[in-house]
Order: sequence, then C-alpha cells, then structure tokens
Amino acid sequence: GTGAYADRGRKHILICGGAAEAVDANSLKVFFAELFHPSFKQTSPDAVVLVNTDDAVLAFRNFVNTEVEGEFQRRIEILRGSALQAEDLQRCRCGDAELAVVMANTTALAHSEEEEDQENILRALSIQQIHTSTPLRLSLLCPESHDLAISARIWPQRCLGLSRMKASLLWQSCRCLGWSSLIGNLLVTTDALERTHILSANQTSSTVETWRAGYVDGMAQEVYGFLPAMEYVGKPFMELVKAAYSIENAIIVGCQ
Repeated sequence: GTGAYADRGRKHILICGGAAEAVDANSLKVFFAELFHPSFKQTSPDAVVLVNTDDAVLAFRNFVNTEVEGEFQRRIEILRGSALQAEDLQRCRCGDAELAVVMANTTALAHSEEEEDQENILRALSIQQIHTSTPLRLSLLCPESHDLAISARIWPQRCLGLSRMKASLLWQSCRCLGWSSLIGNLLVTTDALERTHILSANQTSSTVETWRAGYVDGMAQEVYGFLPAMEYVGKPFMELVKAAYSIENAIIVGCQ
C-alpha cells in the first residue's frame, strides 16, 4: 500500500472518499460490476484506490478478494495515502487518470452525513487544484452539500447529489409509471447472456410473454456520453441527431 501505481500501458481511474475508507460494500459492488463488466472487459481501465490507513488497505483488499471476479482482482491497485497530499496523488498517477471519483460512504456509520460530505469536498478540491486537467466526479449525501461544493468552486457538472437524485427519481416515477425501470436499465449494462437468462426464467410455455420480451429489449438499451466527429462541429444539432440515428441507430437525448 505504500508503493506507487506503475504504468501498465492501460488507462486507469482513481477512487477515493468515504466509500473507499469504510468499504461501502453496496456502492462498491455495483461500481466495480459496471467498471469490469464482461461486455467491455478488454477496454475497461485499471482502478487505483487511495485510502488513509493500513486497516483500510486490508479491509479493501479483503473486499476485492471476496466481491470482485478473480480475473479483475489484479486490475485493482490499493495504495495508502491521502488525496490531500500532492505526493500521494502523484503515486496514484492522478495527473494521467481518465477520471478521479470521490465516492461518498452511503452507510455513514463513522460520522454524520454532513461531515462525510465536507471531507469528500476537501478531497475533490485537492484533486481539482493539483491536477486541473483530470476529470472529476464527486458524490454527496446532503442536498445542502451540493451548493457548498459549488460555492467552493467545484464545477456543478462534477457533483452528484445522491439525495436529490433519489428524490427526483421518485417524483418522476409517480408522474410516469416505469420511469425508474427505464433509467435503471439505461444505466446498467446487461449483456446478451443475461438477457437470454431473464427471457427463459420461469417460462411455462415456449411463447415469451409480450411484456417480458419488451422489458428485455429495453435492458439492451444503454446510455453513453460521446464527442461528435469534427465534421459535425458547428452544424445544427438536428443534423447530428439525424446522422446518429441513420448511421449508428442511436438516439441523442441532449448535449452540453
């Protein structure tokens, strides 16, 4: 845990925050399942985890050994250090990272949610100030913390308010039945083998129910961010939308 992440010729991301320190298993299992999903295991980046103590290093290593598939365990490097220290960020090669993720501890057992958010905001500020070009994502527990992070000069686009997201999802689900399932399926990768298993599970006849076939088809749809080709820069947005649908069968839902 006291060494450094060596260049392996592969992209990597940095993970730190309360979720890493306390080993928030529920959040981390979902995160790593998506990061190392079999659908894109050849292109998925390494994960460098930065935690403060030797105990946290041991706890996280135990989590990796029990919850992450064997072939991906060696893709996770666990280092002891602090995101507030430039030399520790250097050991993680934060400046070369594809992304730095500051994850909140959703169990919040060690202290209050406000304290958890404050510590993670400090981590995010340190990363943003020391490695300005590294993309950053910060998850926060309290709605008020989002405004606090923005006032501290963290970009709004880099802050994710978990409470606000849950409230918005619940509200939209009341207005539109099936909204939560739609969003969940778009955000979670499901490969062909998983979809086939769902189609055949508990089948009493050779005919697949209409609702099940429609649901599984929805699971195949995913959402991604992308940069358009240079040939579309400066052109009307609708021209890009039409080209994406006709060429790639993709639907563009927004831009920034």
